[in-house]
Amino acid sequence: MNNLSERITDGRFLESGDRGVLAGAKLAEYLSLKVNDSLVLISQGYHGASAAGIYPVIGVVDLPVPDLNANVVYMPLEEAQWFFAMPGRVTSLAVMIDDADKLGEVKAEAGDIFSGDYVVLDWKEMLPELVQFIQIDNAGGVIMLGILYLVIGFGIFGTVMMMSAERKREFAVLISIGMKKWRLNLMVFLETVIIGLMGSIAGMLFSIPLLLYMKGHPIKLTGDVAEMMIRYGFEPLIPFLVEPSIFINQTLTVLAISILASLYPLWSTEKIKVSDVLRA
Repeated sequence: MNNLSERITDGRFLESGDRGVLAGAKLAEYLSLKVNDSLVLISQGYHGASAAGIYPVIGVVDLPVPDLNANVVYMPLEEAQWFFAMPGRVTSLAVMIDDADKLGEVKAEAGDIFSGDYVVLDWKEMLPELVQFIQIDNAGGVIMLGILYLVIGFGIFGTVMMMSAERKREFAVLISIGMKKWRLNLMVFLETVIIGLMGSIAGMLFSIPLLLYMKGHPIKLTGDVAEMMIRYGFEPLIPFLVEPSIFINQTLTVLAISILASLYPLWSTEKIKVSDVLRA
C-alpha cells in the first residue's frame, strides 16, 4: 500500500519468516545502524507484560515523511505479535480504497461490519491538521485559477474584438448581398467556439506528454523551501497529477469563456450600418 519495497536504500525488504527489522533512514543515521547490525527493542506488551527483543537490521528504508523516517521500525506482523505478547491480534487495520469519492460509503459499510468495541475512522478524522492545510491550499488554488481564467478571458476577448473590427467591412458586404444577420451571427459564434476548442485541444496535446513525464520525475525542492516542508512533515517534492477530469473541466471552462467572448461580435454585427461601413 505504501510501496515500502521500492524505498529500500540498503539491504533488502522483509520476507515471510524473517526475524529482523527495517529501520528508517534518519533513525539508522542517528543510531549509526547498518545492515546486519543488532537493534535492541524494549517496550510494553499486551496486558502490561514486558516486551524486549534483539533483532538484526535487514534493511534501511527512506520514508517520505520526515517524522516517520526518524522514528519508525518495521517488523513482520507475526514477529510483532510475538514481541508484544498478543498472538493473533492487531491494534489497527488500514484500508486503501480504489475510489476516493466513495470514502463515506466505504466508511459506513465498515462501521456496520466492525461494530461494538471497534472504531472506524477515515483519514480526515485522523489528520484534521492536514485537512485544514488542504483547505487553505485549495483556497489559494481557486484564487490563482480565477486570475488565470481572467487572463485567458481577456486574451480570447481581445482576439475576438480585433477579429470583429478587422472583418466589419466583410460583414457589411455579406449583409448587403442578402445574408441574414442571424446566419452571420451563427457563423461568428461557431468560429469563436472552434477557436476556443482548438486552443484547448492544442494545450492538451502539448501538456499531457509533459505531465506524464513530470509525474514520474517530480520536482525536488532544495534549500530553505525544502527545510520548511520537512518541518511541516511533508516530503520536499512538487508532484504532478494526470487526471482526465482536470482536462475535461478546463476545456469546458475555456469553451464557456469563448462563448461569453462571442457575445461581443454578435452585438457588433447587430449594430452594423451597412451604408456607413461600405462608405468608409
